[in-house]
Amino acid sequence: MYKIFFSLAVFLFSLNFVFSQNDLQDNNKELETILGGYVLLNNELESIDFLNELDNGLQIKIVINDKEYIFLLDTASSVSIINNNIKEIGRPVSKIMVVDNFGNESEKDLYLLDFKIGQNVFKDFAFIQKNLSGINYNTCLNIDGIIGINILKKLNWKIVKNEKKIFFSKKEFDYNNFYEPTSIKWFNNLIPLIELNTKSSNFYLAIDTGYFGTIKLSEENYNLINDNYKKLIKGSGQAFFSIEKSIKTELRKTFINDLSLKNGLNFSNYEIVIDNSKPIIGQKILFNDNLILNFLTSEISFGKKINIDKNESNDLNFKICKSSKNDNEIEVCFFWNSDNNKNLKVGDRILKIDSFNTENISHNDYCELLNYIKKREVISVIFQRGKKQFTNNIILTE
Repeated sequence: MYKIFFSLAVFLFSLNFVFSQNDLQDNNKELETILGGYVLLNNELESIDFLNELDNGLQIKIVINDKEYIFLLDTASSVSIINNNIKEIGRPVSKIMVVDNFGNESEKDLYLLDFKIGQNVFKDFAFIQKNLSGINYNTCLNIDGIIGINILKKLNWKIVKNEKKIFFSKKEFDYNNFYEPTSIKWFNNLIPLIELNTKSSNFYLAIDTGYFGTIKLSEENYNLINDNYKKLIKGSGQAFFSIEKSIKTELRKTFINDLSLKNGLNFSNYEIVIDNSKPIIGQKILFNDNLILNFLTSEISFGKKINIDKNESNDLNFKICKSSKNDNEIEVCFFWNSDNNKNLKVGDRILKIDSFNTENISHNDYCELLNYIKKREVISVIFQRGKKQFTNNIILTE
């Protein structure tokens, strides 16, 4: 498993779509539209290869109007999303108000689209359009859209890592070589949740295949478990990207000794982060081994080769991004306030990382650098603040 945050896959593409409470009748119509659509499978069991590595998200090819596109499968996106440069999608059928995980609201047109996965037909499914160019600009993730839970919950899914395949069916997958399944609860019929327990508390987390990390709790959740929140290591900067923008949020990290599922699967060796948004469980646990999402029976199960014994980092120890002032410069976006980083400031310009000169970096070289950093445990970085230059060895695994 790579060590640095910028496997990045998705930095909260997990849009939690909710409805205004002003008009229940309109809300019910919106919900009915979003939950509509149907699937015609060629066979009882179908499969498709997933693209790239899972630390870049669960990506597959789909076909719209005989053209092939790359879409991300994201269980925490309540309605599916298509890039606004794809034009042949018809007219909108209605409008909905969408709210992301940090409370940012916007009104969007809702479309009904047909597409194919392999030779399997998916008809009349709800999508909204978004400009996804910022995703590639910031993260080098090049996708044309997101398949959200409004589509995913119509089927059962099984991810088999060593075969690089996703199997899907209307028939329940069996749990041979998997842990005892855990029940999925549904918020608004659109957000899949699982329950985690400690000795002092229990709470629900959204299942989020679009979140790059392990577990993220809210401050409210954590305060039910411990009273030492203010003493935890704090982060500085913008740790996450949503589809809309970078997100600045107070972030802390820790381990919780007795954090587990009801079936006994324990996550105490996984580093968790805490902020002021909704709690989620992400890729570094969900994709640690094979995974079953039996959405039609509301159950999730983890493969028995999941590594629950290792000390797993959330890959947020050091984050770089493009400068807001110059596309060909990069700077520090986020770091933890540890002794090793005490002389850093958010916005410090980065001139060199190991042998990579970054003073006038192209987008392709920036993406290459991100891939390089993924594989490192320590990097030597030359920074510039004003006229001052200084060098730090940045530890990416602490």
